[in-house]
Amino acid sequence: MQEEASPAVRASAVRSIGVLASSDYAQVLERYLSTEAAPAVRRELFAALYRLGDRTQLQSLLSLLHEASSETALSILFTIHFLIAYRPPASLAADAPAIRKAVTDLATRFPVFSLEAQSLLGSLAQLTDSRS
Repeated sequence: MQEEASPAVRASAVRSIGVLASSDYAQVLERYLSTEAAPAVRRELFAALYRLGDRTQLQSLLSLLHEASSETALSILFTIHFLIAYRPPASLAADAPAIRKAVTDLATRFPVFSLEAQSLLGSLAQLTDSRS
């Protein structure tokens, strides 16, 4: 990715790559992750790599949620909600309990995010119910 692009542009590009690319592209994203410092881009890299089959990256994404401040929590919730809503990975149903716990814990810490958390958990429930 071009370093001159803003972190928001790079994060958006990574999000799109995660949705559109095949798992063969994961190595490129892993190399990019090792050099990227912007939190927004790293967050999207974790999600894209998880979507492309690297289940270990979900824990990295959920750790961000656990460590989130009230200023960063909403953007992390958006990333997770996007992961659920658009081309969810096959492993999502198996990983749903970990996602559910992390989102519930965040809503307990920051009640202001309860509505977004409920919406995300509702989408997750619909997805896991439809795959059962």
